[in-house]
Amino acid sequence: MKLYQYHPTYIPFTLSLIPYTLFCMSAVILYEDEAYRHFLPLVYWRPVFRLRCGRYAFSERISRRLGTEDFGVWVRSELAEVVQARHHWPTNQPVLEGTLLVNGRWIPPGPLQVDCPSAGYIEDQRVYISCDAQLARKLSPEIMLNKGRLDELLEGVPRQAAGGFVFSWPWDLIHHNNTCLHMDWQEQDENLPSPIPTGIHLVQPEKIHLADNCLIKPGVVLDASGGPIYIDSQVTLLPNAVIEGPAYIGPGSIISAGSWIRSGTTIGPGCKVGGEISTTIFHALSNKQHHGFVGHSYIAEWVNLGAGTTTSNMKNTYGTIRPPIGGIPVDSGQQFLGSLIGDFAKSGINQTLTTGSVIGFSSSLTTSTIHSAFVPSFQFITDRGAETYALVRAREVAQLAMQRRQRDLLPAEIACFEQLPAICARLEAV
Repeated sequence: MKLYQYHPTYIPFTLSLIPYTLFCMSAVILYEDEAYRHFLPLVYWRPVFRLRCGRYAFSERISRRLGTEDFGVWVRSELAEVVQARHHWPTNQPVLEGTLLVNGRWIPPGPLQVDCPSAGYIEDQRVYISCDAQLARKLSPEIMLNKGRLDELLEGVPRQAAGGFVFSWPWDLIHHNNTCLHMDWQEQDENLPSPIPTGIHLVQPEKIHLADNCLIKPGVVLDASGGPIYIDSQVTLLPNAVIEGPAYIGPGSIISAGSWIRSGTTIGPGCKVGGEISTTIFHALSNKQHHGFVGHSYIAEWVNLGAGTTTSNMKNTYGTIRPPIGGIPVDSGQQFLGSLIGDFAKSGINQTLTTGSVIGFSSSLTTSTIHSAFVPSFQFITDRGAETYALVRAREVAQLAMQRRQRDLLPAEIACFEQLPAICARLEAV
């Protein structure tokens, strides 16, 4: 048995109250498996381990659990250059003996005791593989995405029961966001500027982090009675905004005047958000500045929701919701589920999104009635019907949206964008 221990530090496990000493292998690779398809359309533009829950993306959370920032990644081929350009991680490189392959959907519990070779499972879901020399030669990023082939290669490899939690569907992110926000809070996170900005109201200030370089206007209420509130750097909270904990507001985000950010909400970096938001994750760099309700939803990057856009997050029958993942309805088992909105998607003013709706990558929905629950990627939908959103035009609009934030598409992102219409058509049942 190999047992690799880093410095004896204690970090609380996100979904457990029990702290633990960190253990990890000499080399770590985060990988995607074929279950990335469960997270469509949120993962066309990123690997699954860059999805966000609580204050952190999965990769950040796993890194904190393993006590190291030194890891490589295995991703789908169309994302390899994008990931390398954005994050500078060693990408899709061969592995050596002693490598620990970690499923990017898994939050390890520790302490981690690993035989070599071995594979760890939570029920039927594989969450890690510890490689000896023979196994390392057989594995590749492509193999990890083929469950049948991987099962064959691991036949005879000892199985170990693994603890922790593995995220299987997008609603797991939404459902566990409240818990993660609670567990991400540390006592040392408490921070209030001195002097406290005039005219703001704090409830249980010992559970509030307010970065010194934020702009807080009069009438703002930060109510941490239901959980901690973490306001990151350079955030602007405009007059009379109300934020209920647990909540996280990421760097550079702007919360509009009169907004109501309800508990269990994560607003990622660079977002502009207004209206009523509840139990929702805004990944980053998306806009919903005006009135309208968004609940139990996951909003990816570069999304623009027009004024009055509202999600339904519960059926009139109070039954469980069946969102169309890749166009195919899946029973979520959830009574509350709003919308899953892919990158660069847009909605028109007063757009109503039905319960459990899925809006694809780079799609535009502007109708005067409630549309069906599934909007395929690269679709331009109005009351006149649906048209294919031409790649050249979609990319131009994406570039314009990014330039408004002083960003440009990277060459690797352009190459990925151009592959996506064919990839989306293959993965979406229309």
